[in-house]
Amino acid sequence: MAKKGFDVPSEQNWKRKYDETSPFVIPRSVIDDEEIPRSVREASRLTLTLEAEAIRNATDKDVRNVIGSIMEDDNNGYDLWIKFQKLKGWTDFPPNILIH
Repeated sequence: MAKKGFDVPSEQNWKRKYDETSPFVIPRSVIDDEEIPRSVREASRLTLTLEAEAIRNATDKDVRNVIGSIMEDDNNGYDLWIKFQKLKGWTDFPPNILIH
């Protein structure tokens, strides 16, 4: 990333990913089956946060209803990601907040 002009995030997990210098092998730590659903789940969580903010800022009832419908669908998808992570044993949540 640094060679391309990007700063590598200072977080330890990201530093570990970019310590690999081999030009021919993509390190396992870059594309990891456990991290892919975690990243998608976090993107879904951000989307839900933005949708909740959109509902709070919408003044038209019809607009709020449309956003609410979209948010409900996205929330169901978020639940599926968490269930998938539980199925694989890839949970990174404390046990008391997992879906039952």
